[in-house]
Amino acid sequence: MHNSPLLRRSRCLALSLCLLAAGLSLVAGCSDDPADGGGAEPEANPEPEASPEATPEPEPNPEGQPTPEPEANPEANPEGQPEANPEPEPNPEPEPQPEPEPQPEPEPEPPGDEVCDNNADDDNDGAIDCLDPDCSLDPTCTPPGDEICGNGADDDEDGAADCLDADCALDPACRPPTPEICDNNADDDGNDLSDCADPACFTDPACQPEGALNIAPRGESISVNGALEAGDPRFNLPLFNCTARQDPTEHHFDAVTIVNNTRVDQLITATAQWLGGGTSDGYLFAYNAPFDPQSPQTNCVVGNDDFNGRSGSRVDNIPIRAGQSLVIVASTFAPDTPIGPYTLTIATHAPIAEVCDSITTLVDAPGTYRGTVTEGDGLFTGSCAPARGKESVYAFTPATSGTWCLNTLSSTYDTVLYVRTTCSDAGSQVACNDDINSDLTQSRIQTQLEAGITYHIFVDAYASNIVMGSHVLNIIEGSCP
Repeated sequence: MHNSPLLRRSRCLALSLCLLAAGLSLVAGCSDDPADGGGAEPEANPEPEASPEATPEPEPNPEGQPTPEPEANPEANPEGQPEANPEPEPNPEPEPQPEPEPQPEPEPEPPGDEVCDNNADDDNDGAIDCLDPDCSLDPTCTPPGDEICGNGADDDEDGAADCLDADCALDPACRPPTPEICDNNADDDGNDLSDCADPACFTDPACQPEGALNIAPRGESISVNGALEAGDPRFNLPLFNCTARQDPTEHHFDAVTIVNNTRVDQLITATAQWLGGGTSDGYLFAYNAPFDPQSPQTNCVVGNDDFNGRSGSRVDNIPIRAGQSLVIVASTFAPDTPIGPYTLTIATHAPIAEVCDSITTLVDAPGTYRGTVTEGDGLFTGSCAPARGKESVYAFTPATSGTWCLNTLSSTYDTVLYVRTTCSDAGSQVACNDDINSDLTQSRIQTQLEAGITYHIFVDAYASNIVMGSHVLNIIEGSCP
């Protein structure tokens, strides 16, 4: 079967339509001009597989009918050519960024202070460490000084301090101690005290008055026996408070010097017993050394007439410093009246405050409290009587202010009762009583006491020869019955 030109043209048209969809044009190959090769039947090519989206091939018209033109593709360009891919839009030019402002150059840091031992020129003055004038006073740059021989430092930096340094060999602080010589007017041992003022000389014979006695250790006593006779020296007897009498008279006396060689301050009590009997009556004084009979008020500490009646006298609680000397003077009471032999006992005892602590009993008032005469030390006395016996001390603090009654009724010995706010201070006495009346040798006090204040109640024996007996202390809130 021969293909007519019309049929060939129909096929070419259909193929062109397919190719147009692919963007190709084969119109030139579809000419039916024999010169163009249209008259020759081309070799049959296998028909391409129809694309699912390809336009279906039109059915051929009957011979002699014109083939209808395909509808124009509204998407196609007027020339029947496929649209070229649009040129990509050029990227917009980036907006120019402002150039950063130039930063100022940092100012150089000012130079610091010179450090004198870091091998650097810290203050930029061209000099390093000790070569810099700023370091002239720095200890690192100061040459070592002379060795000081008692400050614990190696001042000259030679590896040896104080007395270990050869430079200190002749320094007094580094010389071996020299014993104090007690009569050469020199400070031999280098403690700024010379001769008898140095404690090392307290017991040296050169520093003790002629015939001076060392006091006893604390808690012990020494005794001296003597006699006031017609041949003894005389002096104008002062009053017990060391003031001059209005009618001075001469009295025989003996003087005993004592020295404190215990190296610590002490208290002493001196007691004289006049042994002549009968009319024997004496007087006792304590003086800070020296004692001058021509000036009997000078250096006088205290005096006493009677202790335990006229048969004795006592001066008590006399302070004596380490190395100090006291003079105890025993004299007759009446002028030109020798009284014969006596015994002088000088006791060393603890400070009064310590004695108070050791003999005080705390009590809860009111109530009745009992004790014995052997409990005290005999160092205290009240203002209402020259009580010289041993005492007991009771401390209590009333809960209420008002009137209180204190008495020693039912005691077996003659008592003296007194009250202080401070045990060791006689000036803090509140009240004192010896005897209730001429028939009763017990004591009674009615006084006002304040709540919250601690009071010290002394139950004292009137006489030192009272060595046995018991006492009763009654503390009653309110008036005495």
